[in-house]
Amino acid sequence: METTSQTSEQPDLIDVQPTDGAALVAFAEGRVPVHTGAGVARDRERYEAIVQAIAECQPRRAIMRAFRVGQHTLDAIEEREARLVATLRDRMATKFKRAAVETLDEFMEQLRRGEVPPATQWVAAATFTDKMLLLSGAATSRHEVVSREVSQVGLAEQFERMKRAEVAEVVEIGTTPDSESGASTGESR
Repeated sequence: METTSQTSEQPDLIDVQPTDGAALVAFAEGRVPVHTGAGVARDRERYEAIVQAIAECQPRRAIMRAFRVGQHTLDAIEEREARLVATLRDRMATKFKRAAVETLDEFMEQLRRGEVPPATQWVAAATFTDKMLLLSGAATSRHEVVSREVSQVGLAEQFERMKRAEVAEVVEIGTTPDSESGASTGESR
């Protein structure tokens, strides 16, 4: 009696052959949408409002939410209108500088007339000093880290110096050297 063995293999549903990555990229390139902002540019008023919001440095998420555009579209508009955005930012910076100078001049006049309360004067002086340092390129805040390494050798050297030190005069705490009674100088009689 002869037995035959028959194996049945189910065909692969997905071809799992190794593929070339370049072929996949070439296939996907035709399918990936390229965001240029051209669709938004058709609505000129909306497009200009987006450019203005970018120039005003409004939060990107707020711009995307308000104008219903995606991140890639916003990036494309910002890149496309880089010169206009820079020009608008320069104009705003000029206006802010002018407003700051006018406000400072008005504050100085009020200060001369004695209309500024003393508490406000101190805060203003600190703020003006900070801004003056900032404009001159100096650091307006400083973070300082002091590290003192303590080692046995260092402690031994300090102890030896203390042992060799001469005592000039011993004075009891709370008394003066001229005091005969030894009464504390802080006490009243």
